[in-house]
Amino acid sequence: MDTDNLKIYLEIARLKNISAAAKSLNMTQSTVSRRLQMLEEEMDTRLVIRNRGVENIALTPAGEQLVPLSAQLLRMEKDMLQLGQHSKKNRLRISVPDSIMSYKLKPFFRRLVEEFRDSGITLMMSDSIPISEMVRDRQIDIGITNNIVPFAELKKHELFRESYVLVTHEKKERREGEKVHMKMLDPAHEVYHIFSQDFNRWHNYWIHPGNEKARVNLAHVAIDFLTDEKDWTILPESVAQTLIEERRGNDDLHMYALAPDVPERVAIAVTNRNAGQETARLTDEVIRLLKLWLAGEDV
Repeated sequence: MDTDNLKIYLEIARLKNISAAAKSLNMTQSTVSRRLQMLEEEMDTRLVIRNRGVENIALTPAGEQLVPLSAQLLRMEKDMLQLGQHSKKNRLRISVPDSIMSYKLKPFFRRLVEEFRDSGITLMMSDSIPISEMVRDRQIDIGITNNIVPFAELKKHELFRESYVLVTHEKKERREGEKVHMKMLDPAHEVYHIFSQDFNRWHNYWIHPGNEKARVNLAHVAIDFLTDEKDWTILPESVAQTLIEERRGNDDLHMYALAPDVPERVAIAVTNRNAGQETARLTDEVIRLLKLWLAGEDV
């Protein structure tokens, strides 16, 4: 039996309203209805009564009986997971996009690996988009992402915000504070790097996808592909500053603010609410140390 379906069912039973349950779980109403239908098919019985024209639902006798049984089963599942956590060395699994790890957090994680030598850390690079799903499915314990976190079983911890900037070899004469408008950029000279869903929507409004010079998934490669003076790319400010400084003296690169305003890059640490007790303790400690480090405090 899929325990995720039981969790959804308990929220429906608590709120007596499928739409409200979907909102509470941060899911679509169609997904919640489909998962309820799967549970009813698996149990071969109706669990709720839906009356035409009435938003609230009522539980059938079988549905009423399932509520305490579901809660008990989910508690047992949690206890079994915690038993497994206590029976072996609790190695913490962390996944971070390269554009955050290599240009923002590498010094922190270098130190963290030493601090957590006894527990052990597995550190992985991943694209930002699938990280929330990986945490939900417990493939990793902490994920850092630039994207929307759509699952109710995940806890979100905002880490930092920063702007996106234009990087190009072309020297643009600008008055102080003046920004480069997207309409002034030639799409055929773009080296495109996807960072987040918000950024992607903003970008595709101004630059029709498919006309770019190249698409890449590593920031330093984006810079390497700026081979023509008119070539350009958009990067988070911390990434741009690091790459420009590394190439100073060899490459003449310039950084400009963009108009209209780009959605900020928001870095979010994600953990699973249903993690075992020891894993939850370790993830909370790592995030606490990370926030202190980002605030400039000694950890």
